[in-house]
Amino acid sequence: MLRYLSLLPRSLRMTILRRMVRFDERELVGLRAEVVSSSEDALAAARLVHDAYAKKLVAKPHPSKVRVTRTQLLPATFVIVAKDGDRVVGTIALQTDTELGLEMDVAFRDALAPLRARGRVLAEVGALAVDPAHRRTGVFHLLNRTMFAVAEAVGVDDLVITVNSSAADLYRAVLCFDELATAASYAKIDAENPVTALRLPLDEAHERFRVDAPRSHAIYVERTWTEISLPRGLSPKARATIDEGRGSAVRALMRARPDVFRALSTGEVKILRRSMPRLSLPTPLQIDPHQAERWVAR
Repeated sequence: MLRYLSLLPRSLRMTILRRMVRFDERELVGLRAEVVSSSEDALAAARLVHDAYAKKLVAKPHPSKVRVTRTQLLPATFVIVAKDGDRVVGTIALQTDTELGLEMDVAFRDALAPLRARGRVLAEVGALAVDPAHRRTGVFHLLNRTMFAVAEAVGVDDLVITVNSSAADLYRAVLCFDELATAASYAKIDAENPVTALRLPLDEAHERFRVDAPRSHAIYVERTWTEISLPRGLSPKARATIDEGRGSAVRALMRARPDVFRALSTGEVKILRRSMPRLSLPTPLQIDPHQAERWVAR
């Protein structure tokens, strides 16, 4: 569908995509969304992303059947899940900017530099996946609305995202993102496809929805989302600390993908130690001897 729409003038594409936005509150009955705070939910979300990426051929399947990135082990990243009862049916991740940067810096550092120079707090949206049985339902909107709520609570100024260029119009039309830059490929995924970096300033989001995307405004601004449950005390300080719930999730991801854990840089290890001082890290004998110095307490 998006491929055929790409043949039309952009203004017409935007109009068609915005008219296609659908939302039925009945699809949210029994659902809730929250920041991951348990090992079970963390692993379920990682499986959803693994399967979705493998099916779309953007990442190779892994024997563990879970997809974990190094940033998901650090306090700056919030993994969000949508749940139907106890079952995770959707997930999205929000990585806030730190001195270590964002995942998308590998291709778009120059595009992000002017925003950082202005002191804007950035957060990268990624790892979106929905259970096949819940696709084309309100789960997509529930995940996005929760992501907006978390971003606002932790003091984010700009949401940024990297998407397959063929899907960029969807984010422009429905979520009112602007284009930052394009690249021929993206090293963080296996597929060699053109990618586009997009940006949404949160302080303009409500007005953009109101003027350009009335249906999105009704969904994301006018509606009261009782299905969303945020952690108590969620604030900008949360970008540098991990509470016990998120700690359990991080430990589960470490156990599931020790290869990702072992690949953390020295700076990332220091951040992990600061954010989880009571975390039991592996001993040098349990990891690659060539990287043992990273794990020695300083």
